[in-house]
Amino acid sequence: MDFFNLVEQAYESGVERQRLLEAYREFKQIVTSKSEEKQWDQFYMEETGCSSYRTMQQAKRQEDPIVRMKK
Repeated sequence: MDFFNLVEQAYESGVERQRLLEAYREFKQIVTSKSEEKQWDQFYMEETGCSSYRTMQQAKRQEDPIVRMKK
């Protein structure tokens, strides 16, 4: 749940990129398949309007230490 809390924080105020990447690595140890990850993302997007997939794309692509997302 820490991973999804950080994703939501990225939309609200911004989150440390390194902390988000570490939480994603921990999440991937539990949710190993891509299809299951997509299901979680879809459910989370419906509930909060925040996309873990888009957030991780941004975090991997950027070099800034803070990840900020817009809904």
